Amino acid sequence: EKTAFDAFHIENIEQLVGDHALFVGIIRHPLDVAMSCIKFCDSMGFYPKDMHKYIVKYPHPIEAFVHSWLDVSKDLISLSERHKENCKIYRYEDLVSNPESTLSELLNFVGESFEEQMLERGFSSEQNVGFGDHKSYQAKQVHNDSVGKWNSIPEYQIQKLAPLLNPMLDHFGYPVIEQKETVSIAKAKLHSGDSKIRKNFLLMVN
Repeated sequence: EKTAFDAFHIENIEQLVGDHALFVGIIRHPLDVAMSCIKFCDSMGFYPKDMHKYIVKYPHPIEAFVHSWLDVSKDLISLSERHKENCKIYRYEDLVSNPESTLSELLNFVGESFEEQMLERGFSSEQNVGFGDHKSYQAKQVHNDSVGKWNSIPEYQIQKLAPLLNPMLDHFGYPVIEQKETVSIAKAKLHSGDSKIRKNFLLMVN
């Protein structure tokens, strides 16, 4: 069963099935997740209930979805530590860039074997169980077109979130975000003739 919002209910699911199920977690770059969540909510016309507390607390959607990603990721890590034998975590980016080897490992974990036809049959199936992403049902093949979308996020927002994200990015093997100097008002005035300083200051205050 695959429903992304199940990730908000890991503790309850664990109480129900515990060691009697295999857990496969899919981790994706948090800023790409935030971008995807915004598009998903825009297309649905509402914020799912599990996201309400984040939207209320953090008025900027990017920041709200990043905090939800952090909470879910911490819960998923804890789950994998408690269930070392029946829980595996994979990265979305590995799945779409090298689907054959990633799926081979994943299927071996659940006691199945990879077949090349799976990548074809999976996209033609009309039986989709769970509340998934509508865009995935329209895809005809595995692609990595959605990787790196977060680079379009304004730099000042990325810099604001970098200290929060970097420890978890490092944990999952993603490159950490280079943290640049925050330009203060005093420094901006002191270097008012420096176009680079002035540009960075405008980015940080907008």
